[in-house]
Amino acid sequence: AYRAAASAFLAATDEAPAGALARARPRRGVDVSARLYNVFIAHEGHKKNVQGVRAVERAMATTRVRPNAATHGARVAAYSRCGDIESAARALNSGRADSDARRRPTVRAYTALVQAYARDGNVEAVDATLALMRGDGVAPNCHTYTVAVDGLVERGDARGIIEAERFVR
Repeated sequence: AYRAAASAFLAATDEAPAGALARARPRRGVDVSARLYNVFIAHEGHKKNVQGVRAVERAMATTRVRPNAATHGARVAAYSRCGDIESAARALNSGRADSDARRRPTVRAYTALVQAYARDGNVEAVDATLALMRGDGVAPNCHTYTVAVDGLVERGDARGIIEAERFVR
């Protein structure tokens, strides 16, 4: 219920109640979960607010809420939307290092990074991320390949698109 209420407040662009809601949870004896923070991370990413994403990450660390697999995807996607590909890559790598395999990044996180690199025209990084993904036992899906090619198309990068043909083989 808290997560749904926070999402509704954020959707209405009324951020103060959402923040108050997040702060109220521990006082009321309700465990703060990664799911609530994921909502805030995604929201800051949609606003293209890098400092906001970082602030939510700090709040999450302060409350000692451990990221889950979805958190890594939310972080990578948020940083990618903000145009901070370096932070997106660091977010993915920090998730890859999680000792609990169930908390490691899913296809969503890798796909968000692939999309960011493709939009930046960095075919080599797209290729390296796909290889990393496979090496980590995460299978790229149709969406992963689509965002790779679509990102290059958005840039008008004909050479990159031709080079990207190897992604789908």
